[in-house]
Amino acid sequence: MYHKGAELEKIHLNFLKNILGVKKTTSNCLTYFECGRLPLRIIRIIRMFKFWFRLLCTDNCILKHSYQWFVDHVNETNARYTNWANFIKIQLCDFGYLNYGIIKKI
Repeated sequence: MYHKGAELEKIHLNFLKNILGVKKTTSNCLTYFECGRLPLRIIRIIRMFKFWFRLLCTDNCILKHSYQWFVDHVNETNARYTNWANFIKIQLCDFGYLNYGIIKKI
């Protein structure tokens, strides 16, 4: 199940602000920029897309069957973020790739 991890993000941001020695009211964007970091949520999303792309390109039959199970599970349920494959599908739809055939692999 996909989770935004708000508590972990808050700890990460407080740590960065403590390292920089700035007030807690300092802009979050400025803090990330000054440290050269991205929010952990963005990093997780990038990793999910990279993993999805590797699954599409793999020749490993076990991975293909596991991926197909996730895809079938996504198609059976109507919940918004039941697993990472459903999250990828929703993100691709939001990006406008619904009509380009990429979504058919999910």
